[in-house]
Formats: sequence, C-alpha cells, structure tokens
Amino acid sequence: MIKLNKLVLLIFGTVIASIGYASPCSDLYDTKQYKSAIEICTEAVQNNKNDTRSQFNLGVMYENGLGVAQNYSKALYWYQQASNNGLAAAQYNLGVMYSQAEDNNQAIYWYEKAAKQGYAGAQCNLGVMYDTGKGIAQNVTKAVYWYEKAAKQGYAQAQLNLGIMYSQGIGVILDESKAVFWYQKAADQGLMAAQYNLGYMFENGEGVAKSLPKSLYWYQKAAAQGDDSAIKSVNRLR
Repeated sequence: MIKLNKLVLLIFGTVIASIGYASPCSDLYDTKQYKSAIEICTEAVQNNKNDTRSQFNLGVMYENGLGVAQNYSKALYWYQQASNNGLAAAQYNLGVMYSQAEDNNQAIYWYEKAAKQGYAGAQCNLGVMYDTGKGIAQNVTKAVYWYEKAAKQGYAQAQLNLGIMYSQGIGVILDESKAVFWYQKAADQGLMAAQYNLGYMFENGEGVAKSLPKSLYWYQKAAAQGDDSAIKSVNRLR
C-alpha cells in the first residue's frame, strides 16, 4: 500500500462574485445577469480606474465566457488591473493564468503577492512551487511554511499536503500524529486523497491507534469518490 502523493498545483481560477461592497456591477454578476454585468462593469471601470471589484468581475466573466465570448487576453488584462490595485483574489487568478501558460516566474510573483495578504489558495500554490522547485529554488521549509498558513485557514488541499510533509518528515520532523491531524481536517471536508491517506493511517496504526473499522470507513469515503486505491483497499478489508 502506498500513500497518496501531494496534490499538484491548482490551476483554476477562483470565481468570486462581489467582494467587499455592493455595486450595480456586482449585483448583476451575483444574479447571473452577465450580459448586463459586462456592460455595467465596463462602464464602472471607465469611470473609476481603481474599481478593483468591477475589474475582477470583468476578468472572471472574460475568463469563463459569462455573458461574453471567452477571451483569455481580456481576462488577463482585467486581472492585471485589479492585481495592480492590490486585490488578492485577482492576484491569485493572475498567478493561475501564468501557471497555465507555464510562466512560473510570473506565477510565483503574483502568488506571493496574494499569499502575503492571507489568500489561502495562493499560499497553498506558493507552497507547491517551493515544494516542487517549479520556477524557484526548491525549499521544503518554505513549502511547509506556506502550507501551514493555508491549512490553518481551513484550505483542504494545504491540509493534505501538510499532512504528507509530516508523515514523510519533509521540511519538518517526522510526526505521524500531526499527519493524522491534518489528514483528518482535509478528510472531513471531503477531500478524496486525504480520506484515503487517513484510512491508510488507521489501517496501519501510524500516528493513531490501529482501527480496521475506521480504516474501512475512510477508504469507503474515498472509494465513493472514485479513488482506485481506496476501492482496492475496501475490497481487501471486507
């Protein structure tokens, strides 16, 4: 039996409707009146170049083809405008778009901007970059630092990755009980990989009292989501 590896870098934008305050732009976006939202949001940013929420919403709509033809160049432009104005969610999405384009230097730059503002998704992705040495010198200590920042905010993927760091003693002193703690946090949120890993820990008594019933419970949870290793483990333990 082999524990699952860490999740790969997340490469999807976080679609957030309105952030901070209500406006005609965000109200239309929230009610999915996207064609009208495009018009009103565009007007808003023309009148106020510091309207980060409207800039961000335009980025989301162009990225996802909501009310307008999908246009990644325009999405990138509007995320860039909102990012320059300091909006963490836009900085994260901009980092994601650069990750998709395999421009790791720019991705790291924007992830770090958002991470320092406390944006959990960016903290996790920045941790992965340091963990894998993608676009930056590998530094597992910094990876743990950023995983922990995101994990403490309840970000499931970071909780899983932090659990794996503890279970393998990477960047931290090996501590299986802490691994179980973080696997449990992520598993409770429904993260399939964490559910499998938690089942593994219970089956083998690593960091927790051995319990085949609890092991089977978590394997079944992961198996229900289609995890092949979990399905095999369920069949083996039944």
